[in-house]
Amino acid sequence: MHRIALVEDDLPTSNDLRKLLETVPNTAVEVIQLFNYDSAVAAIKAERFDLLVVDIELGSQAQEHHKGLSILADHGRDCPTIIVTGMPEENLGPVAFTLRAYDFIPKPVDELKFQHRVSQALSFASNNLAALARAPGGLPPGLTPDPNRSPQLRWKDKRVSLTLTELKIVNQLAGRAGSVVPHSDLAQAMKTGDNKSLAVHMSQIRRKFSDVDPSFNHIETAPGKGYFWSHGS
Repeated sequence: MHRIALVEDDLPTSNDLRKLLETVPNTAVEVIQLFNYDSAVAAIKAERFDLLVVDIELGSQAQEHHKGLSILADHGRDCPTIIVTGMPEENLGPVAFTLRAYDFIPKPVDELKFQHRVSQALSFASNNLAALARAPGGLPPGLTPDPNRSPQLRWKDKRVSLTLTELKIVNQLAGRAGSVVPHSDLAQAMKTGDNKSLAVHMSQIRRKFSDVDPSFNHIETAPGKGYFWSHGS
């Protein structure tokens, strides 16, 4: 069963969204309703969730105007996050995606679209780890799922803070460890699929692994072909 944190300060809206979440086709979910920023952050830190659904405006005070974006900025890398809002600012969508939102949905919510996006986000959270578990020989040595932050990963029991796009790329490499993964396959994980963008992502991924293990050397380049997860030295 998937666990979803629903962060929405308006009770009727929260109840409406909860019903939509609980009736996503072919999906069993447990929805935890949270009604303000402080309770949401406390729950997200203390519990495991497969998806966050967060309103941007949490409270009526000026300082609470964009509190939902603060949740996304602080926790969006750990868990797929769908932002919902009735605010009219046209720049909020790009800001949300810059902060790693899985999706941005305006109010009033299109019910079918909302349920479809939720289904996709939950599938992403599940399939990344499921694909790794099915990989021949399992995960490469040293790489393990983070039991507290699905779908995050750990390297030598240290958490690697990867974005959702970076997770998709690492999962492709780790799931086919020892084999070259073509540029075209890896590009599917990105919104922009050119080789230059892929090289930037690879550089960031290597840096993040090196931050927790300075000797990390398991992601290598196959010139003109792609990248591969090696046994290192």
